[in-house]
Amino acid sequence: MRPCHSFGILSGLALLGTTALLATAALAAPPQIVETRSVNYTQSDLSDPAATAELYKRIQRAAQIVCEQPFAREIDHYMEFKKCYVRAVDAAVANVDASALTAVHHQRR
Repeated sequence: MRPCHSFGILSGLALLGTTALLATAALAAPPQIVETRSVNYTQSDLSDPAATAELYKRIQRAAQIVCEQPFAREIDHYMEFKKCYVRAVDAAVANVDASALTAVHHQRR
């Protein structure tokens, strides 16, 4: 039986992204709740190229959800989303710490 690793991969980055956005807000503002998503994977996901690519897509989808991808017409929110998204995917790939996933990430940048 293969071990299954379940991590709140995007939680650290989501917190960092929110912290960066809130840095310009007043310090006395109440703390905001940060949404997180877990991306589950098995070790076999990291040994098979197709499964690694699929894991990367799931990380990307989770980042889109956590960072709240805006509608196409919301151009003013897109830059905030893009910064959060890039940080979330970078952090998730770093947290998994697998060379195969890192290679996929560098190819798709």
